[in-house]
Amino acid sequence: MSDPSEPAAHPRTDQPRPSRSVAIVFWLVVGAVGWNGLGPIWLAALRPADGRVNDFYQDWGSARNFVVGMPVYSPHSRSIPRHLGLAGNPNPTIEYNAHPPSSVLLALPLARLAYPDAVLIWNSATLIAFAAALGLLARELALGWRAGLVCVALLAYCHPVYGNVYQGQLTLLLVLLVVVVWILDRRGRENLAGAVVGAAAAIKLFPAFLLVVFAARSRLRPIAWAGAVLAIVSLATAGILGFEAFRDYVRVVLPDQARFRSYGFNIALAGFWYKLFDPVSEIGPIAPLYPSPALARVGTLVSDAAVTLLVVAASARARTRRERDLVFSLAVVGMLLVSPVTWGFSLPLLLVPAAVLARESTRRPVALGVLIAAAVVAWIPQSLFMSLVGEPTGPASPGFMLGAPALKFYVLLAMLGLVARACFSPRDSTPRVAPDDDTADQTQNPVPHPRARSRPVAVGRPDGAP
Repeated sequence: MSDPSEPAAHPRTDQPRPSRSVAIVFWLVVGAVGWNGLGPIWLAALRPADGRVNDFYQDWGSARNFVVGMPVYSPHSRSIPRHLGLAGNPNPTIEYNAHPPSSVLLALPLARLAYPDAVLIWNSATLIAFAAALGLLARELALGWRAGLVCVALLAYCHPVYGNVYQGQLTLLLVLLVVVVWILDRRGRENLAGAVVGAAAAIKLFPAFLLVVFAARSRLRPIAWAGAVLAIVSLATAGILGFEAFRDYVRVVLPDQARFRSYGFNIALAGFWYKLFDPVSEIGPIAPLYPSPALARVGTLVSDAAVTLLVVAASARARTRRERDLVFSLAVVGMLLVSPVTWGFSLPLLLVPAAVLARESTRRPVALGVLIAAAVVAWIPQSLFMSLVGEPTGPASPGFMLGAPALKFYVLLAMLGLVARACFSPRDSTPRVAPDDDTADQTQNPVPHPRARSRPVAVGRPDGAP
């Protein structure tokens, strides 16, 4: 051991460098300005004013229907006057709850509360879930407190997260479930990961796309676990709400929901094709490039198949934990693209891909620039883009619809391209991590086989403890 009286060979690392101090002050100012100016708007969104009906009414209204003895999937034009005392449905484009019956169970404990109070409790719970997702991700990637400071500062300006609060959406809860699936998968606990996918699919169907990763690895047990959990949750839901809820969901809701694919602000692949060949607008008429529902269906099927095959091919070549992180990120982006309907407030589900890409792009300036540009576009409200270009005087042309209204769709395409490029880059050209970096083990070590008898090591803990 060296003599403590000797001068240190290196400068102390526990004192911040001047550049780091400047960065800390910068992000403190950014956060203070953002939360001081926008904080009241966030607080107002937590509990809607009397008479305002947001998206949470879909599940709360269905739960309230069950409590008072009405069919769970009663039309909103009947339930809103009874439950809220309004003259009719203020949002006639959404006449039925579009969510599966199991999602109604989440709102059932709040069904007897006044609607604004129910929304307040729901928003508080989903924000806690989102904070837990951020904490789990930071712990898994061994991110320091500076990353947390940046996150808190930028969150004030994040419209996709704010949109979830304003609408009382389910997305922030799904973000937590996706992060848990990712952590379980990267630790080799595939069966539990599959079970969580099944729980997420019970709430909304599209997370089931993540099972493509396990199918590509020929891992059938996680898929079986997902199916078992989905079946158990569905049977429990049927036991509580009745099988009539599932019957109405299949016969009434799903056929009615098909029109959402054609909406102009649908940022899924289906939205791209349908707005060109079979559009339906929620704000004004849209002129199709060529009216052909068949072309819209074929284009959607072909592009969905291409994205799925891309995920399968990437999964087949993944060997290390870094590569599996990239494949999971690719699957999450693909999940949003292949889903029949994806809205702007679904973008917080890109949390894992964004974190993985940020780590990958630190030594790739072009990729980092594209990632930052995509994040800026994702952060900004869609209404701001629309106000900059102005509303069309007549029916919106295909060129117009592929401009400002499609910018969030291009964010998903950019993320898909960045992750795919990293997935298929030659292994020997992968940027190596410095030996003294505590993420070196995370990025280079192969993942232990799920059937290995040895106890898995918990990656992301500095001491490697389970």
